Amino acid sequence: MTSSKPNILIVDDEQFLAKGISVVINKKLSCNELVAVDGEQAWEMLQNEDVDIVISDWNMPKKNGAELLRDMKANPRTRHIPFLMLSGRNDVDSIKSAETSGAVDYIVKPFNGDELVKKIKQLLGCR
Repeated sequence: MTSSKPNILIVDDEQFLAKGISVVINKKLSCNELVAVDGEQAWEMLQNEDVDIVISDWNMPKKNGAELLRDMKANPRTRHIPFLMLSGRNDVDSIKSAETSGAVDYIVKPFNGDELVKKIKQLLGCR
């Protein structure tokens, strides 16, 4: 990490949701948010930015969240970055699939802002 503030990459094709996540995070944490509209753009950003946490939707065009997670875990540069799946998919198979692929946690939309911030703080080692 090059700055004192952690970099959180938010990946969601629905702009208002990405903005909502950013607002929730900004109210409680001091961090830099990077936003990507799909997994493909997120992957490009991960090649050029130092990212501390990825928060990603599952259903997106071009490259979905599951594909992004798989690519991240297969790459030495990105495999260490905690990946939090934030999705409307609430079935057990999707949750298990994300966790098996390497997601550190899975939050079902609509999400609770305090729960999201708590999980981010845990991942960053904050109290």
